[in-house]
Amino acid sequence: MNRLVCDTIPPHEGPSVLRNHVADNLRQRHVRNSRISQKRRAKSQDIQVGDLVLIKNRHAVGKFWLPFEPVPWTVSLDRETLITAQQGSASLMRNMTFSKQYLSMESAPDEETSDSSDVVVNPREVGLSGSSAGGDTDQALEDSLLGIFVTV
Repeated sequence: MNRLVCDTIPPHEGPSVLRNHVADNLRQRHVRNSRISQKRRAKSQDIQVGDLVLIKNRHAVGKFWLPFEPVPWTVSLDRETLITAQQGSASLMRNMTFSKQYLSMESAPDEETSDSSDVVVNPREVGLSGSSAGGDTDQALEDSLLGIFVTV
């Protein structure tokens, strides 16, 4: 039957060749993943240790549930795509895709706008006291609101 029979054992390539092969595979995977991320225009999340994040609500079913838990968690450990968040004595580990960076009103940048019509005023913050009678309070509220809107 004219077959070539190899009855010898292949040579042992040693651990250094195996390490090089694994390193090449990791390099190729990194290049492939970066190309895919670039093609999909993926944004990297800049979440570091100490940041406040909102964790995705696992029990959200239907449109009346909040998509994220309303109380922010503090990031205590950050690996590539895995974060560990703490809230008081409770801690949890989640993939970074299930979290969203929390920006509070204090940490938001101040935007100087010349148009003050976007400002919403709460009548309680105007400085009205509710100690007077009902009619006086209504009149004082109208006067203060008129004063606010007239000066704008």
